[in-house]
Amino acid sequence: MKKMKLPLPTVNRMFIYLKVFNDLFDSNIAYVTSKKISKITGITSEQIRKDFSFIGKLGKKKYGYNVKFIVEYFSSIFRNLKPINIAIAGIGNLGRALISYKGFEEKGYKIVAGFDIDPDKIGWEINGIKIYHINDITKVTIKKNIDILIITTPKNAILDVLNKIKNLNIKGVLNFASKYIPHNEKFLIRNIDIATEMDYLIYTLFYKNKFRR
Repeated sequence: MKKMKLPLPTVNRMFIYLKVFNDLFDSNIAYVTSKKISKITGITSEQIRKDFSFIGKLGKKKYGYNVKFIVEYFSSIFRNLKPINIAIAGIGNLGRALISYKGFEEKGYKIVAGFDIDPDKIGWEINGIKIYHINDITKVTIKKNIDILIITTPKNAILDVLNKIKNLNIKGVLNFASKYIPHNEKFLIRNIDIATEMDYLIYTLFYKNKFRR
């Protein structure tokens, strides 16, 4: 297989493909065509073949893609070399739900700490994960080797959180707060706004259906 740096849009789609192939594998499907993947994902067959061409010949004419092989191959590409330690800032409903989410462990992600400012929550343990005051984030990050911080705070608390981590060795931030965090040279940022995603979904639905009921 040839190895090369993948374009970011392709990387994003690769995770979609991996999820689809895992589902197909669980359904005991041995082979699948790009046309079938296109129907499942909404990504064109041409784009799927182009994406796969970046990493080598993965399909066979007439048969399509070997599902088991693709699952194993993609998993080897995206497998973490070491456990990824994650902390969550903001222990509201979303923060508590993320701490309890079992899917992280399956991917090699480990929630190691939670942070909040509410004195009633400090010292809590949720599924064995201790909740600390946000002012302790420096020493806890160093002690627990935190790689990624998930932010689920109110938007007016984001700046304070970012100021507290700007000199730490945190490598990435996944931001669920309803305020956009601009590009930062110190760590990679992914902004996830559920309301914006809903806006996009509704707009696309109405645009495609031309407001037909």
